Amino acid sequence: MAQDELPTPISDAEPVPPIGDIDDAFPVWTGWDVVKITIIAIVSLVFFSLLTLMVATGLPMFKALSLKDLSTDARLAVISQFFAYVATFWFVYRLIARHYSVNLAFGLHWRWPRTKWLAFLLGGVVIALAIQAISRFLPIPRQMPIDQFFKTPAAAWSLAIFGTFIAPLAEELYFRGLLFPVLKRSAGMNGSLIITAFGFALLHAAQLGMAWAPLLVLFIVGLALTMVRAATHSLASSTLVHVGYNATLFGLLYASTSGFRHLEKALQ
Repeated sequence: MAQDELPTPISDAEPVPPIGDIDDAFPVWTGWDVVKITIIAIVSLVFFSLLTLMVATGLPMFKALSLKDLSTDARLAVISQFFAYVATFWFVYRLIARHYSVNLAFGLHWRWPRTKWLAFLLGGVVIALAIQAISRFLPIPRQMPIDQFFKTPAAAWSLAIFGTFIAPLAEELYFRGLLFPVLKRSAGMNGSLIITAFGFALLHAAQLGMAWAPLLVLFIVGLALTMVRAATHSLASSTLVHVGYNATLFGLLYASTSGFRHLEKALQ
């Protein structure tokens, strides 16, 4: 679509158009822009991970820990990922709002479902419970690399807060906000659904030890989230579902470990 054919950007004072008013073929950014954003995200994550480790080694509370322990400390991981997300988001903002001169919320199709937002949260809860039921019939490994981060109640709380309120927003922004509309334009709806779901699962592959069963579960979750995004034309809707899904998983872990006090029971 040529630049002069794009809809007139809305200002911050104007209301966001209703769900479904704008076709998903609209994205002003290109596939190459998504590649740039991906590179920025990876570089930011590596940079802030190393910076966080360097700072931590100079702090009294971390001096007794080995480099291996520092690299699996949930508090440090959360801090480094948070700053990496902020840096990446800033680049996305500059790209869409400054370079393409399009309102960020308008460009990303961030439309808050004012009357049904609780239904999307509950939808995430239902998906999480259904996935837990299905997982009982799959060969899910009892121990995975991500378990190393759940060492203490403080670590679990850090991951729960970050995983509920920050990670869903960042992951939805990338997969369903930026990648999905570009893929839909080039690969069609079916292709975009499969590719975004596969990418979503692949993002967590290292944490899951490349085990196929939990990756299949995340692929299914990714499909569900992308379908919500496609059906509602709203990034906010899929984000709410994602928040509900993650919150339920952490809630189940909280309940099964007596408030994160007996994590060894869940990780054995």
